[in-house]
Amino acid sequence: PPVANPASKGPLLTLFKQARAFGVGVCLATQNPVDLDYKALSNAGTWLIGRLQTDRDRARLLDGLEGAAGGALDRASAEAAIAGLGKRRFLVHNVHAKAPVEIESRWCLSYLRGPMTRDDLKRLRSAGADDVRRSRASARDAEARVETRALQAHEPPAADAAAARPLLPPDIPQFFDEGGGPASVWTPFMYGAAQVAFSDAKRRIDETKAIAVVVPLAPDAVVVGWDAGAPTDRLPQHLATDPPDAGTFAALPPQAQQVKMFAKWAKDLDRWVGRTQRLQLLRHAGLGLISAPGEDERAFRIRLASAARESRDGAVDKIRAKYASKLRAATERVRKMEMALGKEQQDVSQHKVQTGLSAASTVGSAVLGALFGRRGGLTAGTIGKASTAAKGWARGSKEAGDVARATQNLAAARQAVTDLEGEVAAAVAAVDTSMTAADPLETLAIAPRRGGISVQVVGLLWRPSAP
Repeated sequence: PPVANPASKGPLLTLFKQARAFGVGVCLATQNPVDLDYKALSNAGTWLIGRLQTDRDRARLLDGLEGAAGGALDRASAEAAIAGLGKRRFLVHNVHAKAPVEIESRWCLSYLRGPMTRDDLKRLRSAGADDVRRSRASARDAEARVETRALQAHEPPAADAAAARPLLPPDIPQFFDEGGGPASVWTPFMYGAAQVAFSDAKRRIDETKAIAVVVPLAPDAVVVGWDAGAPTDRLPQHLATDPPDAGTFAALPPQAQQVKMFAKWAKDLDRWVGRTQRLQLLRHAGLGLISAPGEDERAFRIRLASAARESRDGAVDKIRAKYASKLRAATERVRKMEMALGKEQQDVSQHKVQTGLSAASTVGSAVLGALFGRRGGLTAGTIGKASTAAKGWARGSKEAGDVARATQNLAAARQAVTDLEGEVAAAVAAVDTSMTAADPLETLAIAPRRGGISVQVVGLLWRPSAP
């Protein structure tokens, strides 16, 4: 941490500074960048930065990045890149690279559970033997169907001429949907699946989506119209490739039994995907934000509400920062005026006391001399003292005027502070609050990237239905 000194801090910083010389790597991970010491950040050669929600975290991280890059980092572009990171996306900074790059992490999911036990090996060997038996049984069934067809060629046509599954070249992919029973009729459909990549560098969009479509296949069909298909979430890995044990099969058009036709239909699917598939995103024009792929409208509006609050708070902070120096200066003037007024009031009070005592002494001396018949009771000295006392009263009146002026100046300074606070309040009230999360949203349609369509498979999909 950047504060205190726990027991682990010294050895960890030593590793960061010296371990490279001995071929030892150190990995440091955190969800809160402000909890890391600058020394550790500046000694890291490779940085992987994910989504940061607060401006404080981004500012601290950018400070560390600038120190690690030795001033070669474009802070504005790096801040924009970090702020726009999506889910599972990271900004990678390498001291040996010219500039940071953005990557997307893979989905890490594995069902491997470790070494196989003896019981696992026995079950695997048994399953392999079962597969061999099923393969031999399927071959015998195929031979039996061929013999049956040969016999039927010399017999009158039966009512159900398409009861057996047609024998197709192995290059034609066949899939079987779930369900079905002994009385089910398996109907053929054309099935296509593709990976579609959408990209928009300006909006920082890079998304890949898997799609699948199913088209009804009539017995007399000559062409496959992908426009007539229906999308399905059943991708190739969700479908079975083993034929059912029971049920009958509907007739298959002759064109669907030729391998070359499937190559043509794959090209048609590629063109259809490029013409019809779009990545639909939502956009808020006022805030300039775009929904992430897979983000529904509710989640997007929650994010918009947070962004609107941050935008308004940022505007208010700028206003307060703009007036901060003026308010400090005005407040300082009020403080000085208060001190000046206090000093003037104190001087007036002291002068009143001194003048009163001097005048009382002078007048008292003159009165006592007159009462007791002293000669010269009203002497020149006595008169001079009386004159001095009178001047003191006059000076006291001037100081009283100084107090009045100081009071007026203090009132004016306080009014200036009040006026500035009013300006700040008016400016804050004038901040644009018209942009809200409830505003109407625009729809953006992102076309597939050039060369970003990859047809995975075009084949037959057999679906069961009631006879």
